This record gives sequence, C-alpha cells and structure tokens, in this order.
Amino acid sequence: MKLKQFIPPILLELRHYSRQLKEYENFEMAQADSLTYEDSGVVEIVSRKTQSFIKSLTSDYVVNNRQIIQNMFVLQYVSAKRKPIDGLELGGACGASYFELNHLLPCHIKNWLIVETPAMVAVGKKIFENDKIKFFDDLQSAVTQMENHELLVAQGVLQCLPEPLLSFETLLKLGFPFVYVSRQTVGKDLEQPIITKWLSDLSAHGPSTKIPEGFQNRKTSQAFTIVPSQELIHIISENGYKIQFFFDETEDLKLIIGKKSITSKTIGFLLTREMP
Repeated sequence: MKLKQFIPPILLELRHYSRQLKEYENFEMAQADSLTYEDSGVVEIVSRKTQSFIKSLTSDYVVNNRQIIQNMFVLQYVSAKRKPIDGLELGGACGASYFELNHLLPCHIKNWLIVETPAMVAVGKKIFENDKIKFFDDLQSAVTQMENHELLVAQGVLQCLPEPLLSFETLLKLGFPFVYVSRQTVGKDLEQPIITKWLSDLSAHGPSTKIPEGFQNRKTSQAFTIVPSQELIHIISENGYKIQFFFDETEDLKLIIGKKSITSKTIGFLLTREMP
C-alpha cells in the first residue's frame, strides 16, 4: 500500500500563504495581534469535523497517510508489554486521534485524557466524552485523575504555547515512562526561538480536509513559535529521557520571518525515561 505524504496543516498554510512572515519580540505581542484557539470558529469547525470523522470510522475505513501509521506504531510499541494503557494528550482537540486509534487498535487504550482550552473542553465534554475519554482544561488536574501514568502525547501543540521549551520541560518533569511528540515545528541552525503567527483558513483545522456543509470559511490566526531543534533535543537528555524513535516527518521548508531566513521542518519522537 502506498501511503500519502502527510504534511501538517500548519506547514501547508505557512507554505501557501507566507514566504514573508512577521516577527514579534515576544509571544504576548504576537498573541495580541492574533486570534487564539479560543476562536469560536476554530472550536466549531473542529467539533463538526470530528463528528463527521467519527462516523467515517467503519469496518472499511482506509488508513491513507503516514501520520496515523506512525501513531499506531507508537501505541503498539508502548502497549506491547501492558495493555490497555492510560494516555494523556496535550492539545488533543475533540479527540480525533483517540477515536481513530481506538478504532484501529481496539483493546489497546483503557483511558484517554485530553487537556485543551476551556472552549474546546466545553464542547468535548458535551459531545465527545464517554467512559474512556475525558476532557480537562488544567494539566495537573488531568494528571491527578489518571490511574496509571503511562503515555503522554503532544501532537503539534508545543509551538502554540507561550513558552514551548519551558512547557516541554514541564511535561518531562511529570515523569511519564513514555512521551510521544509529533508534528513539532523546529528551525534548523536556529540560535534562539523565533516568534511569528500562523495565518490559516478555519477549514484547515480539525481532522480531514472536507468542509462541513453550510460552514462559513474565513481566516484565523494564532501566535506561533519556531524553536531551535538542538535546544529541544538538549532538554530531552537533561531530564533523564532518551530518544527511542525519531521521526523525520516533513521536508525542509524555507521561510522568511522578519529579516531572518530560516529552514523549518516538523519532527517527532518517542521518548523513554532512563531509570536511575
């Protein structure tokens, strides 16, 4: 089976809209000049797309991109010695990744907790929550509710946080034995983080590319930080983890941000904790 190349929506939008992006002095300035993931349009499109996506998970569902193959591989690897497992996903939206994995690998997931924005959590609790998937707007509250701390997942989310490197270190300090990071945008040969904003169509958010009938598309934007790849890797070893598997997820993308020309790409990795 030939798999389609998966390019995260955030890189598709950057490539399509802007070879020239604005640089901001700090995240707060970028956020003040942007909308956020609390944008009601983002919440609506993600919710409606996820509902349609769940309906598509039938017996003839076709796996057609590299990303889900990678996600399945990680889940199978983590659950090889013990399943079903408990997982926590930071920035899991309305749970599309969970529903897809649970469909393709039944009996591998016991509980799945998602940490999201208050607006996304409200929709998640109302429409998608069940006895296996729960939504929280506070990381520590979610961690406290977990029966077993086995897998921590962060897909395409760190770069959207105010301090992505500090946030990454905070996640590692939680001490999960497995940490899976995917769709992480990094800068090659970048000396320090560079802050810009991601301009996109609302329709780029959520699973699949199909736009729900009657949905009014428009532009939205979110503050966005590209971090140096070497700093991200350094934090891993400094916090007692090692890279079990490294995923080179996209080709290089040339960007001009302010007066800087950088080379970005997205990467992923599964980390395992080195026990003393």
